[in-house]
Amino acid sequence: AFAGNNFDPQSLHKYAYCHCDPVNGTDPSGCYEFNLVSTLKAASLSAGLNIAVNFLAGERNPKKLLVHGLIAGVAGAVAGPIIGKIDELIPLNTVGAHFIRAFVTAIATGAIAATFNVVQQCGDALFFGEKFDGDKVKLAFATAAVIGLIGDFYKGDRFDLDPKAAQAYDVQLGYLAEWVGLTTEKLLVIAKKVWRTISADDADD
Repeated sequence: AFAGNNFDPQSLHKYAYCHCDPVNGTDPSGCYEFNLVSTLKAASLSAGLNIAVNFLAGERNPKKLLVHGLIAGVAGAVAGPIIGKIDELIPLNTVGAHFIRAFVTAIATGAIAATFNVVQQCGDALFFGEKFDGDKVKLAFATAAVIGLIGDFYKGDRFDLDPKAAQAYDVQLGYLAEWVGLTTEKLLVIAKKVWRTISADDADD
C-alpha cells in the first residue's frame, strides 16, 4: 500500500482523494493522481506541434499528417503519468537518488518515443507504402532520452514541496520529449532549409 509522500501532506491522509479534487483528477492505483485536463492539453500540444513540424518540413499528405499527429498525441499523453510514476518509485531520500531517477526517466522517455516511432513507421508502411527505417527509431530514442535526462536534472527537488507543480512539470516534460523524439528528423530538415536560406541571402549580399 502507498504510505504517502512526506513532502505532500495531503497524500498522507488515508481518506483524501486526488488532493480533494475528484472533479479534475483520478487515482486508480492509489499512488499517483491522474489529471485528465492537463493530460488532454499535453496530447493536444504534442499532436499540434507534430503536425506543424511535419507540414513545415514539406509533408502535404493530410492523412499522413493526421496519423502522425494522433500518434504523437497519444505518446505525449502517456509519457507524463509514466514519468510521475517514476517519481513515486524513486523518492529523493537516498544517496544518489537524483542520478538514478534521472537515468530511469531518460530510459523511459526514450523507450516511449522509440515505441511510438515504430508504431508511426508501421502505419506509414501499411497505409503509405514506406519502408521501415531502424535509424529513425534510434534517433527518436536518443533525442527523447536526452530531453528526459536534462529535464529531470533540472527538476531536481524544485517541485517536491508542491505536488501539483510536480505533476504539471511531469506532463510538460513528457509531451516535450515525445514530440521532439518523434519529429527530430523533420526538425533537422527545417533547420537545413533555414540554413540554406540564410546562406543564400549572405551570398546575394
